[in-house]
Amino acid sequence: MILKSIDNSELELKIVGYEFQEIQKDKHSSNFLRIYTKVSSFHWSWEFIAPCLLTWEIFSLAKWLKSIVNNKILSRKKEFIEPNLRLRLVKKMKNLKKIRVYFSHESRPPSVTPAIKKNFWIDFTISDADLISASDSLFSELDLFPIREIV
Repeated sequence: MILKSIDNSELELKIVGYEFQEIQKDKHSSNFLRIYTKVSSFHWSWEFIAPCLLTWEIFSLAKWLKSIVNNKILSRKKEFIEPNLRLRLVKKMKNLKKIRVYFSHESRPPSVTPAIKKNFWIDFTISDADLISASDSLFSELDLFPIREIV
């Protein structure tokens, strides 16, 4: 998934694989995904890989992105079990949405100063078409990494 802002800032999320290749006894452990993340903006550029999202959180994120475009959003915030990433719809404009992405823990840029470590974010102003494309991309990636059920 790529979120490309009108100012050329970009957020890329790509599923690398399950954190644990074999199904675990715990539903969460079996469904944590290693996520490659690349961020670039006017002031910052970094990338990392971290097990920071669950399979159903990717599904939920894809639905959330699409709901923003369809004006059927239930919450302006999208949070996950791991605190690495959070998203918030900041502003709705005609055919554009401003989404603030918060980066925490190992998801922050390595060079960030201690004074701004707590609430580091970047705003992305994204076209509705690009939001739909990002959502569809996440759904496609989940075909390769489906939710694992514990038997």
